[in-house]
Amino acid sequence: MDFDVDRVGVWSPDSTATLSRDSIAAYAAATGETDPRALAGDLSTLLFGVVPSWHLVADVISSAVPEEHRHRAVHGEHLIESSRPLRPGDELRTRAAVSAIRPTSTGTIVIADVESTDPSGLLVIRQRSTAFYVGVLSSRAAGEAGPRREPDVAGGTEIRIPTDSGLPLRYALASGDMSPIHLEDAAARAIGLPGVILHGMCSLALAGRAVVQVSGADFTGLRSLSCRFSGVARPGDDLVVGVGDSAFSASSPAGAPVLTGGRFTMEDTR
Repeated sequence: MDFDVDRVGVWSPDSTATLSRDSIAAYAAATGETDPRALAGDLSTLLFGVVPSWHLVADVISSAVPEEHRHRAVHGEHLIESSRPLRPGDELRTRAAVSAIRPTSTGTIVIADVESTDPSGLLVIRQRSTAFYVGVLSSRAAGEAGPRREPDVAGGTEIRIPTDSGLPLRYALASGDMSPIHLEDAAARAIGLPGVILHGMCSLALAGRAVVQVSGADFTGLRSLSCRFSGVARPGDDLVVGVGDSAFSASSPAGAPVLTGGRFTMEDTR
């Protein structure tokens, strides 16, 4: 079976979620946040915005992929933008659509666009999520993948963030992303990985913490993050994050790229 290019441009029905204090707090704790407002579940961090939409996005992307190849996905790129922090009791209505299916020399890229609005229709969160299916080539292409993100090094201030062997499970439980490559060595090695790896979005959340720390701003002012997942982070290794004026990157302790082409925007909320 082939990738279903007829799914490109077809928006899903709305999925509605009411946010809970416990889920906001659990995500903050799993990603090492220290701000008491986040840990109490009063205000969300930016990356918590992926949680209400995670299963919908995964289902929409999977709907275009042959069932026998769905386990071969790794996260390629992600963009998230939010107009404000989320609060307990917020109701989000989310829809998603595959916007492109593009074969490459080593696999197939599937891109999804995601929109989350409040009950009045105001756009609260926008995302673009890219899945890469390793070693599986679609015979057809559809949609536009957008400009190529060039890897770069942010420079500026360097922050080292420790991780531990329990982080993948904590993040999986807090985010809902139970992909076996983050939990089972055998599943990770089956697609050529060295073993269990950190979720890409967990690495991005840790980088977001570094961005806020270096900027000296309140965490509620972080409005957008985007990056390419260029390598893997192993649980137990430090994540080395470089933060510049509006760019960031992350690498392993040995200097191997993990996140490249990182961009962020901050708003002064003081």
